[in-house]
Amino acid sequence: MLVPKDWQNHIVIEDLPDIYQYVAEHIGISAALKLGEIMGGEAIYFPKIDNIFSKYRNRLIKTDLAVGLSYKQVARKYGKTERWVRIVEQSK
Repeated sequence: MLVPKDWQNHIVIEDLPDIYQYVAEHIGISAALKLGEIMGGEAIYFPKIDNIFSKYRNRLIKTDLAVGLSYKQVARKYGKTERWVRIVEQSK
């Protein structure tokens, strides 16, 4: 069978295996196929998005401390304890 160069453009969601269908419903068929091309056959784990946000929040905390906000002010701003803010300040 001759496979056209643009075969991916002719795929509909029903052509995909279940896991691809699930991913395609959220990010699109093209992106799901690209993910399969890159990671096909691999077992992958996606950490919760909270992990990404916490790194961003920690940068903001360090910035707030650097511009002179007190531990107490920063703790209140982010809903954390002063001890927790100090731990974040000392982290990399």
